[in-house]
Amino acid sequence: MAEQEIDQILTQFDEIDHKFSQLVEKIKVLENDNEQQKQKIAKLEKELGEKAEAENQFAEEKVQIKSKVDGLLQKIDEFIGSS
Repeated sequence: MAEQEIDQILTQFDEIDHKFSQLVEKIKVLENDNEQQKQKIAKLEKELGEKAEAENQFAEEKVQIKSKVDGLLQKIDEFIGSS
């Protein structure tokens, strides 16, 4: 092989090495972004669960309040009817 061909091959190897390094860096960036997104998803899922739990509790309290109001109205009706 001529020296020029060897230089050309070495230049190509350098280019491949450079591009490979760029790919490795890009992968690291994407992995970091992916981890941040996973953490964000976990946080949002936790918040969603807490809000769903609060909504269920609110619905239960609403039923209890309605029951008490209905009971009071019934007592008032009974009192009025017996007068």
